[in-house]
Amino acid sequence: MIDPEMNTRPPADAAEAVQRLSEALLSAGVSPTTVERLASLVESEGAEGFELRVEECLDPVPLQPIITGRTLGSILDPDLVVGNLGAASWPPIVSEAIRLLRRKVNCLELEEAKQSLLRGGLRPSWFPGNGLGIPHVQVKTLDSPRLIVFRLRSPLHVAERADDPIRFFFFLFDGMGHPERHAALQQAISHLMDSNANRGLLHATTDSWALYQTLKALEDLL
Repeated sequence: MIDPEMNTRPPADAAEAVQRLSEALLSAGVSPTTVERLASLVESEGAEGFELRVEECLDPVPLQPIITGRTLGSILDPDLVVGNLGAASWPPIVSEAIRLLRRKVNCLELEEAKQSLLRGGLRPSWFPGNGLGIPHVQVKTLDSPRLIVFRLRSPLHVAERADDPIRFFFFLFDGMGHPERHAALQQAISHLMDSNANRGLLHATTDSWALYQTLKALEDLL
């Protein structure tokens, strides 16, 4: 349990800020190896950067609206999280999402979903901002929602958002007849990525397993 008074006590130096960040992530179940890697990345920002990053991570105010965050935890799958995808255009990104889903859900007809995503192209409604893409499609034979997360090695530039290239894709596949669940999952993803601190931690994570653990940790802190 993190002492709420820690949010109001500024760190004496960078070392204290590292300790606070490490304790918060460890208590959320992030592995010591991942914590060490994230802390070393944040440490390069110096003492002031530490304070800002840690306060944003621990401050509950910007995280309170994320009321549906736990829904994401139930559909996160380490086999469907890729931390450093090298695809540089829309078609190969879609193809990789379909390939990963086929490996997890056998005998599922996904060709129609693939064509729907390709026809939809980079539609503006899929990109709420903050370098985030949430392509989503309904699949008739899918019993439960599936989420595929990509962090691109190089951001994808979208014509409608020339100043906001897409670094993260959350592909959401869901069955038919669940519009409220579908909307709630989209909202949860958007809220998760609204936080500057959350995006900073996720952008710094290129390893797929570390990215999965960081997503789980952030969801557990909501």
